[in-house]
Amino acid sequence: MTAVIVGATPLAGNSWPRAYTALGVSFLLVLPAPWSYLGYVAVVAAAAPVAHALGLSWAAAPWLTFSVLAGSAALLLLVWPAAALTRLRAAREVPAQRAVMPSASLATPAGSEVRAADPAGMDPASDPSLDRMPSIARISSCPPSASAANVNAPTATS
Repeated sequence: MTAVIVGATPLAGNSWPRAYTALGVSFLLVLPAPWSYLGYVAVVAAAAPVAHALGLSWAAAPWLTFSVLAGSAALLLLVWPAAALTRLRAAREVPAQRAVMPSASLATPAGSEVRAADPAGMDPASDPSLDRMPSIARISSCPPSASAANVNAPTATS
């Protein structure tokens, strides 16, 4: 996209730098935070000098800069919510895939609970990302010292 917009600039004339609005919005949506802001500022700052080099007067430069800023803001307001929802949906898939683990065995002795097997071979109680979630021990009113492995273990009376 950058190659097309910048490559067409000498051919399209001095009004073409208004097309830099799409380029600035793309920088904001695609690049990570520090680079996206730097790219956006560079595109907005380059629009007026490029247009002047193509024959636009310096008197029109503030208007061109304002039109690139306003145009990119309007385009960003239309596109950013869809991009944010796509990122949110992708971010939700990872924890959802971690939560749905295949069970070790569906055939268990009567009275015992079905436990999910951890495919990585890790103890779920030792996962640091679970520290922010309520523990199984607090939800099921077990003593806080009980680990997830001890809560699901069959008792001697079962």
